[in-house]
Amino acid sequence: MGAGQGKQMSLPTPMILTRMNECMIPEERETIFDYIEMLDTKLTFPGALQRVSDEFKECDGVVTIFQILKKMIKDDICVSLVVQLFDRQRKCIPVIMDFIQFGGLDLLDRVMVEHEKNKILISEVTKLLKAVLVVGARAAISEIKNEEENLILCTTCQEACEKKRRIASKSTAKEGKIPSPKDRAKRVLTFMSNYSDKVDVLQAGLDALLNYAGNRDAKTSIGDTVLVEVISKTLKDHTDKEEIVWRACAALTMVAYYRAEIASSIAREGVHVAVAEAYKKYDNEPRVQQHILWLLDALLSYEHGTSRRRVWQSQKCLDLFEQLIAKREKLLKKSILKDKYAPYKVIIPLTVRSFMRETGGEVLPEDVPVAPQLKEFRKRRNFDDGPKFGTINDVEKDAIDGLVEEKTDPNQPRDYEAKLTYKKPKESEYSKKVKKAP
Repeated sequence: MGAGQGKQMSLPTPMILTRMNECMIPEERETIFDYIEMLDTKLTFPGALQRVSDEFKECDGVVTIFQILKKMIKDDICVSLVVQLFDRQRKCIPVIMDFIQFGGLDLLDRVMVEHEKNKILISEVTKLLKAVLVVGARAAISEIKNEEENLILCTTCQEACEKKRRIASKSTAKEGKIPSPKDRAKRVLTFMSNYSDKVDVLQAGLDALLNYAGNRDAKTSIGDTVLVEVISKTLKDHTDKEEIVWRACAALTMVAYYRAEIASSIAREGVHVAVAEAYKKYDNEPRVQQHILWLLDALLSYEHGTSRRRVWQSQKCLDLFEQLIAKREKLLKKSILKDKYAPYKVIIPLTVRSFMRETGGEVLPEDVPVAPQLKEFRKRRNFDDGPKFGTINDVEKDAIDGLVEEKTDPNQPRDYEAKLTYKKPKESEYSKKVKKAP
């Protein structure tokens, strides 16, 4: 290794990342590869892994590397170097969390599609993906737990608590901006989307979202998040998990009472059909069944809303309501003989009973779109008819001759062509005399 190369190797991590940002992609391909190898070499030094990883995170190294990878994702060497760089930091939780938060899992999926024929590279990517999922799941739960406590407070309360903390603190460091409840909820939803098959992560995320649903700021900021979509997907994918079902139903019930549009979006996801099918699975769990009924009660609470109409159009929901009402009547007859004040395990909401009385248990037909009626437009001109105002060849009454010439063949000889001498043989005086002689 030469003196110049050794000097480059001694560059600090922030400077390496700064120079990588200044490189032209992909024109300075070789230079970028050299800088990535410098970072990889720094991570291999004994005892330097934690320090270099912290510097890498503080300087937004994940974002810088992702920008390079997105533009050079078809380059085998680039992908291999990037995968190796993150594989050395797979035990550094802050870097792995940034890797997940900024879309690293989606990038790995794209790499596997682009380089499906490169078996060696695919094996390296699969190894990194497994490590990220295992380490990230544990880290995601701890991060969600931290956000869960903060999601209880609205923005005003957080600012008051932060102000009190700053007054008591003696630190002179500049304080950063306090994340809003909406930003915290988005972070939790990102973790839930990335770990949609990890029940522990989903359970922790739903606990945090329950706090967000009760937050004062949620009514105005929930439209900027994908809370309804993520919770609905989680519920439909895990209808056999008791801890998931009742938490998801509780969170959706709280946000459904905000306004009719949110209740309509919940019904649009088909949640009412999924919970109606899952109701019988929890005959020994009254808590789960009660939360399911409360969710259906929230969807039926808007008399002229779309959510009520969608429940009305579901045969499975109506069958469930009929069975519950029949069971209630049976329990009422038995309770008269024993104790009429004895509580029931499951209480049917009043909205459900009044809904069945009004509809009579009949399914509302599906909304069939009206067939468009094609409007007939009158023809602007009938090309089969003759000219309406005649032609130039027609002779009008009291017209002056010669004003309009008749059409002639453009290829016929002209009158003046006979007088032209161009390209004609000249006649000599002798030939003229011979012609005159007879």
